[in-house]
Amino acid sequence: MLYPDTDTPTRPANAQDSAFLEEKAFRARTVLVFGTVTDALAAETVRKLLALDAEARAPITMIVSSPGGHLESGDAIHDVVRFVASPVHMVGTGWVGSAATHLYLGAARSCMSLRCASMPALSVELSSSARRSWSCTNFDVLSAAAEVLPARDRMAAS
Repeated sequence: MLYPDTDTPTRPANAQDSAFLEEKAFRARTVLVFGTVTDALAAETVRKLLALDAEARAPITMIVSSPGGHLESGDAIHDVVRFVASPVHMVGTGWVGSAATHLYLGAARSCMSLRCASMPALSVELSSSARRSWSCTNFDVLSAAAEVLPARDRMAAS
């Protein structure tokens, strides 16, 4: 049968399935950042980045889909992305907004050399007043970031 039975409810993931998927993601050197950015999500993400970096200096792929959240938690992830010796490749998908934009741009120094990418349906929110959508173009994300980052730097300097 090509289509699954629609009357059968999907079963929730159990601990064994979750551990299996976590192990597969670790072996693939992939870190998933989905949902609201919180201190718990930041701690889990930083722990994974440090563990993968300690394992090998091979590239790490971070897939981000988050409406944002706690700014300082996003800063913690951003700082560790820049701290680890392994190159971190960012992939934005779904919605990357608010604090998640900051961590997504953690690899921005090398975005033009393919260290960050966006999926076709990526929507990026750089401020709460304006939401823009891009269709798989890093240049647009970097152009918008070029407008926002100097303002952030001015605020940080004051």
